[in-house]
Amino acid sequence: MKTMNNQENMTQSIAQEIYEYAADLMFVQGRSAKRTKELLVENGVSAKDADIIIMDLKEQIKKMENREAEKDILFGALWFFGGLSITITTYMTASENGGTYLVTWGAIVFGAVQLFRGLLNRIS
Repeated sequence: MKTMNNQENMTQSIAQEIYEYAADLMFVQGRSAKRTKELLVENGVSAKDADIIIMDLKEQIKKMENREAEKDILFGALWFFGGLSITITTYMTASENGGTYLVTWGAIVFGAVQLFRGLLNRIS
């Protein structure tokens, strides 16, 4: 029983090292999926296993990109609508009571850019 656990742990450790190597090739070194597969195969990983690793890494990349896009959408909307609400509120107050109002164009533009960037990244 203990030998089986040691073998499982060793297998998991080797698999983790292979995934880390592939992730380093793709993310840190900027290698293409094709070149990463070639290097994995050169280092003794079967072509089938290399394909599975590459597909898994691509899926992880997509999930990470989607999280970043959603964060851009959220913060962009907060900046945009926050700036817009401050502008509208101060304008309404100034128009009723007289005085000046604040146009928070920086927050509105920044929020709009970030919001649309997030939307475009989410779509693609």
